[in-house]
Amino acid sequence: MSTYKCVVSDLKGRKIEILRDAPSEDLLIASFLSGDLFLIKYAEADKKEKLKKRFSTKVLIDFTDIMASLLDAKLSVQDSLQMIMSIEDNVSVRKLASELYAGLLHGEHLYNVMALFPSTFSSLYRGMVRLSEKTGQTALIFRQLSNYLHNSRNMKNKIIESLSYPILVLIFAFLCCIGLVFFLIPKISNVLIQFNNKNTMEIINKIDTIYFFLIMCITFLFVCIIFVMIVILLYRKKTNFAEFIDRIVLKLPFIGKYLISSQIMDFSFSMELLVNAGRNISEALQESVLSLSNLYLKKSIHIIYNEISKGKLLSVAFSSVKVFPSYITVWIKVGEKSGDVGQVFSQIRKYFQYETERVLKRISIWLEPVFIIIAGLSILFLVVNFVVPIFTMYGNVL
Repeated sequence: MSTYKCVVSDLKGRKIEILRDAPSEDLLIASFLSGDLFLIKYAEADKKEKLKKRFSTKVLIDFTDIMASLLDAKLSVQDSLQMIMSIEDNVSVRKLASELYAGLLHGEHLYNVMALFPSTFSSLYRGMVRLSEKTGQTALIFRQLSNYLHNSRNMKNKIIESLSYPILVLIFAFLCCIGLVFFLIPKISNVLIQFNNKNTMEIINKIDTIYFFLIMCITFLFVCIIFVMIVILLYRKKTNFAEFIDRIVLKLPFIGKYLISSQIMDFSFSMELLVNAGRNISEALQESVLSLSNLYLKKSIHIIYNEISKGKLLSVAFSSVKVFPSYITVWIKVGEKSGDVGQVFSQIRKYFQYETERVLKRISIWLEPVFIIIAGLSILFLVVNFVVPIFTMYGNVL
């Protein structure tokens, strides 16, 4: 499969530059024979052009904000994309809009076109766009996506701000240790060897020990990197292995709780929209599972769907899956009694949105002192074991 840089023209004669994948040039030309785009010229895209198919988070947020505003003004999706291509100053946003617009003219659904940009549009984003086309609530969903992306970016910024100082301290401590061990201490060791007494030999033995320890640490780090790369490769190739890893990750302290909270928040958001749009529970579950990225949670939702298909209540089906907190079952049971399950999922979404922010805040609060303590202990270890004995011995000699 090759990527081609194509210059095409729409029905109004406007030229658009897009990237399109095709097995061969003949099939590329054939792909434009049907639809509203006319191929003017093409060339095989180089590596830099292919990378342009990946758009940054900022571009995605800007694009979503503009789409939400235009859709609120009662424009169609296709007209909104055309408007972005005409008025937007940001070249990358225009490029993204033109890529999506070209796919729509080719007869594809918007969420299918977005699937060509997996590094830009997450599974949740594509799932929500799919819901918008099925429920007719496109403007509402793009507005919700805009709020979701802004909240996600704000949470990431808070984590970066809270961890930037301790990480800088840790890096500074690491550089100090490297400087002491590999530059300062070897020079001092050369001087100590000339004294040739018991104290100097003890210090030199400590230096040899720390060298060995550092080599072992570097080797261990290298092995860990290789192990992680193998795990990632198997995760992408083997579904059963990926599901096993996703299940293990959910059990990790802090990280597992954050993932569960964020995934339930996304799932509840999808269920809320579908149920309020008049979809029955079975259909809502089938569509909402697309908003999940964790394979183990997806499998759990499929189990719930099978239980619903057997005639069981949603609350009973949720109680049969232990991965979700038990109080979700209680909330759903209340919604079933009141006849307003959509409102229950709205409350679940709001609760887990707060829970996600709270867990992130706790992680950042705990990591900051941990990094500072590690940095301080590293420097203290070197000072106590090397610097103090060396200067004490110098003092005795002088």
